[in-house]
Amino acid sequence: MRYFLKSVATSKLTLPTVCTVAVLVLVFQSFPINQYVEGESGLWRFIPLQLIDERWTQFSIRIGLFALSIYLLAELNTSFVLLRVRSRMISSIFTILFVASVFLHPLQPSSIIAPVSIISFFALFSTYQQNNAVLPTYSFYLLIALCSLIFPKILFMVPVFWICQTHLRSFSFRAFWASIVGLSTPYWFLFFYSLVQMDGLQLFCQPFRQLATIQMPDYSVLSLPQWMMFGYTFLVFLFGFFNFLGTSYLDKTRVRITYDIVIIIAFAAFAFIALQPKCFNPIFVFCITNTAILSGRYFAQNDSRSASILFIILTAIVGLITLFNLFQDFILALLGL
Repeated sequence: MRYFLKSVATSKLTLPTVCTVAVLVLVFQSFPINQYVEGESGLWRFIPLQLIDERWTQFSIRIGLFALSIYLLAELNTSFVLLRVRSRMISSIFTILFVASVFLHPLQPSSIIAPVSIISFFALFSTYQQNNAVLPTYSFYLLIALCSLIFPKILFMVPVFWICQTHLRSFSFRAFWASIVGLSTPYWFLFFYSLVQMDGLQLFCQPFRQLATIQMPDYSVLSLPQWMMFGYTFLVFLFGFFNFLGTSYLDKTRVRITYDIVIIIAFAAFAFIALQPKCFNPIFVFCITNTAILSGRYFAQNDSRSASILFIILTAIVGLITLFNLFQDFILALLGL
């Protein structure tokens, strides 16, 4: 039992096995009709991908974006040496959390936000202790701005990213203006495009209208699967967080600060959902990504008996949650609810 977790974490078969199960679940589900809230989707309806009605075409695109996210997380781990052992546990946990989150399966803004946000982490983490981090700063905020075109309220996370850069010791006056230029670049192109279309700048103003629409928290918009996955993901995040507090001294300074950034963004994302539940899907992508990174560290580098038992219990729970989310109507009808 003691070495069970270590064998799973370091095995080359773990990620392929998890991905195979994920594809089988997605094929079985065949991506139900998307219930994403249109009012929070920015310019999503103008993207050609959204105009594709064939279910299997959307399925192929979604699988491609999902596979890209898994690959990028593996590369993020390799590039910044997030783990002290050779393991694909971070990508595996991300895959498990995604598969259990059935509300993320249809093609929607969060489908694109997932890989783009992971790409942006490469730029953000690379600014560590750079006094003149203009180019990576610009690149990071440019990617965030591109995400904001299909989910405008992600711009509320910008102050959090500034705090992260301060902690990375790379936030300066020049970096601040690089962030402003990066955030505004896509909107300059959108402005001129809207001007050429002679639509009275309606297209240009649409993201800003949604950004300015702040509502009181209405938790009735959340489905039971969303509630269950929010609670489960937060629980797994806490296990990784408390383990990090007790063992962070084993990591190098740069890696420790990188995990600090992961924790800051994760807490901000969980708080964002609590304040604006209508933005659940696109922000929850940040929750599962950062939870996978932090809990991946815990399970990949801990071979204790208690960690192995906890891993088995959490895996069993997420398996049950996945089955419930897939067969929710049948189970509720069977229970007479």
